[in-house]
Amino acid sequence: MEKLKYSKKSMRFVKRRRRAAPLRLLLLLILILALVYLVGLIGGRFDKRKLKDLRAYAASVEGIASKSNKIATDFNELWESTDLSGTELRKRLDSCVKRSGELIEECGKVEVPREMKDAHVYLPLCLELRAKGLSSYKLALFNALKDIDVEVASSQIALALKDIALADRAYSLYRVEAQGVLEKEGANVSIPASTFLTDETVYEKTNLINYIKRLKGVRELEEIHGVAITALSTQPEQEKYDPARRLAELPRSEEIMVVITVENQGNQDERDIPVVVTLKSEIDPREQRQETKISSLLSGETETSTIGGLKPVAGVVNLLTVTVGPVPNEKYTRNNVREFKFTMP
Repeated sequence: MEKLKYSKKSMRFVKRRRRAAPLRLLLLLILILALVYLVGLIGGRFDKRKLKDLRAYAASVEGIASKSNKIATDFNELWESTDLSGTELRKRLDSCVKRSGELIEECGKVEVPREMKDAHVYLPLCLELRAKGLSSYKLALFNALKDIDVEVASSQIALALKDIALADRAYSLYRVEAQGVLEKEGANVSIPASTFLTDETVYEKTNLINYIKRLKGVRELEEIHGVAITALSTQPEQEKYDPARRLAELPRSEEIMVVITVENQGNQDERDIPVVVTLKSEIDPREQRQETKISSLLSGETETSTIGGLKPVAGVVNLLTVTVGPVPNEKYTRNNVREFKFTMP
């Protein structure tokens, strides 16, 4: 067998390759460790950002739940306060309805983390049901207070309260789902409780009829009738006003229209409220007269009427007189009449 021969040059090449192999392995190991570090660093930052987003979300929900619970407290107090006037009762219910609507808007602006998307759908559903239930309740309650037979209106109230009860169940489901996500992700925060109706039996018809009768009884004992003119304007509108003479100047026109805002300031609903407008001038003793009626005006509400067909005289003082009501049993009538003096060039 022929003996292999290696030159000095080939032997040096083999030795260099042997030295290069461990170096490559070392570089590869360093690269792997660097990648692992970067992945861990990015993952850690992602986890911190995720926890921060979840905690911010929980804080937003806590604010919404706190406001909703305050509305619930105010609403439940109305069940204990059967001595309220119609105006005060309407004012408080209007406040509950308004604030409930604002919570829906606030909920729509909440930043929802990806992990919370599925659970979150129950929260706007709950708030919408509460707002709808409160609005329907207000309408149904005032129907009951003006109807002699309360059976139909009590059924309307029951349906409204059932919407609110359903909203409570939706929130309970939301809270369980959302809390589960927070615990799974280790956010270490909680979703607060929020219950609107402390007693779901309130929407049973017997309870409702008794409540309405108590409320009607109090209102009947303290009946207050009263309407008032709260605003008066003309078309065309005045261009100048002399406070010393209480005299306005209107641009020249063949006819004018009068816009009258009437408010029911009593605690009883009123019907067929007369609105009469008269116009006289310095040189014409004949009185122009136009009238209309407001068919129905609930306690605490306002209605705007427009009356036209009035022909002023240019170059002299005209006197416009508006009279609203009085309604039956109205005692204070000073705010039922307004006068408006004006000239036209």
